[in-house]
Amino acid sequence: MKIAATLAVVGALAVAGWYAADRLPRDGGSAAPRRDQVASIRLDGPSLPTATLRAGLHTRVGAPLRESDLDADRKVISEELVARGHLDAAVDEPRVTWGSSGAHVTFVVAPGSVYHVRNVTVDGARFDGIQSVPTLAAGEDVSPARVARGAELIDQWLAHHGAQDAVVTSQLGVDRQTHAVDVTYTIERRRLVRR
Repeated sequence: MKIAATLAVVGALAVAGWYAADRLPRDGGSAAPRRDQVASIRLDGPSLPTATLRAGLHTRVGAPLRESDLDADRKVISEELVARGHLDAAVDEPRVTWGSSGAHVTFVVAPGSVYHVRNVTVDGARFDGIQSVPTLAAGEDVSPARVARGAELIDQWLAHHGAQDAVVTSQLGVDRQTHAVDVTYTIERRRLVRR
């Protein structure tokens, strides 16, 4: 009876020791990985600005995997590529595979071609010299930031030439077959309210 009790105690201690050893920090003091955390992130696609895209992601290696972060990351990747002229950029639903170290996340990205400016037109209210404003030039890469900057330059030129009431808007005519964009800036005059 004493031998059986002793063996039971030794067995219980061995199991407890194994359990505790399995939970101890590994690799110089770092905690063992949790199964719900991100183990790796991969961006799969041709000619991607990987470092820039990774810097904007919400999903981080070592952090818990969150669906909301994955959804936000798809948007971040798409917006960054569009800002670089890839107007047809597409990001698939992320693929998540599970391993012993946690979740391995892959974003499959189809950046598409870079679009270029074909024509720039200024419509609406007429001003002599407005065509000389350096907005965009034919052949340049298109990006929302560049188009907006062109509108700002026209607006500044108008204010300098006495048209502070003018409003400048932009519109893009996208030709998906040739990957070209026609940019139209429209100037509207608003009646100034006198006080």
